[in-house]
Amino acid sequence: MNDVLHAQSAEEVCSKGLEYLANNPTLTFIYFSGPDGAGHEKGWGTPEYYEVVRLQDALLGQLLDYLEANDRMKDTVVLFVSDHGGTGNGHGGETMEEMETPFLALGCGVKPGEITDVVADYDVAATIAWVLGLEAPQAWRGRPVLSAFGKR
Repeated sequence: MNDVLHAQSAEEVCSKGLEYLANNPTLTFIYFSGPDGAGHEKGWGTPEYYEVVRLQDALLGQLLDYLEANDRMKDTVVLFVSDHGGTGNGHGGETMEEMETPFLALGCGVKPGEITDVVADYDVAATIAWVLGLEAPQAWRGRPVLSAFGKR
C-alpha cells in the first residue's frame, strides 16, 4: 500500500495515522510539522516551542497506545526523529545544536537506555534499512544507529 495522506492539524495527522495503522502496514511514516514550525517561528527551546512539543507528545502517546493495545509492539520499531536541530530561529550552521538530529527508538529489539551514537539526519534511512534487513547502497553516507539496539 503506497498511500499518502495529508492532514491540516496535528490532531488530524494523529487520526489519519491511527486509521492507516489499522491496515497493518509494513512501513509507516507519520510527520508532525509543529515542532519545526515552532522552532522557526518562536525559536528552539522557547516556552512556545515546548508547548507544541507537549501536544506532539500527547498525540504520539495515542499512536503508541494503539500499537500496544493491538499487540503490535512485539514486531514494531518506532523511531521518533527530527530532520535537524536548531538554535535561535534557524539551523544550517555548524553547531552541535543544529547538526545533531534528535533521535529516539522504541520497540522490538531496541535496548532501553541512552543512544551513544551521534545521529545525523542521513543516519535515519540507514537505520530503517538495517531494521528491515536491507542492505544500504554503498553511496549512502549514513550509518545505522546501532547503539539503539545494543550493538556496535
